[in-house]
Amino acid sequence: MKTIAALVIILLLFAGCVSQPQLKFSTAPCDQNIDPYSKPAAGMLDQRWEDGTFVAEAFVKTYCGGADITGSYMLQGNDLVLKYRITTGEAVTSCLCAHKLVYEFTDLQRNDYNVTLVPEG
Repeated sequence: MKTIAALVIILLLFAGCVSQPQLKFSTAPCDQNIDPYSKPAAGMLDQRWEDGTFVAEAFVKTYCGGADITGSYMLQGNDLVLKYRITTGEAVTSCLCAHKLVYEFTDLQRNDYNVTLVPEG
């Protein structure tokens, strides 16, 4: 029983010492290289390591006027799930626009991740 308690304490201490990956999320204005009217409505474009930083690029399609896009992630083993949320204002237009999303991770252990993009919520 003492061994199990000691192991739990060691694991808790170790968990506190391991840093969580830090995400820098950004979006770009309408990307003219992506057809906003073709399928799919969202998807991955690229993923790569740059000087210790993991960069994943994706796209989402929104209405042209007033879309706010936020990003987050979930990491479970080798599965890196990139999440996005699109919030639109009241002045929505009928045209569509493709936005490039950039997820930049620092303090992420170097690995070959299974990266997916999903809407949040």
